[in-house]
Amino acid sequence: DRYGKQLEFLPGGGVDEANLLDVVNASGRSQIHMSAKKIIHDPFSQELRMVTDPLRLAKLCETIRATEQQLQ
Repeated sequence: DRYGKQLEFLPGGGVDEANLLDVVNASGRSQIHMSAKKIIHDPFSQELRMVTDPLRLAKLCETIRATEQQLQ
């Protein structure tokens, strides 16, 4: 009640390219939260780290755009 409509809960945690549309349809939300990360080997530190994967983001955007076009 304190924040009214200023807060919006977004689906996240496990949302990926394969289940994006199912999550959006089941939740009724028009927005999601996801990191779209992949694990890489950092050649400077010799450690594994997570970075945003531009190919995953592109696939997600493609999926969303295709769905929006079908709805028009």
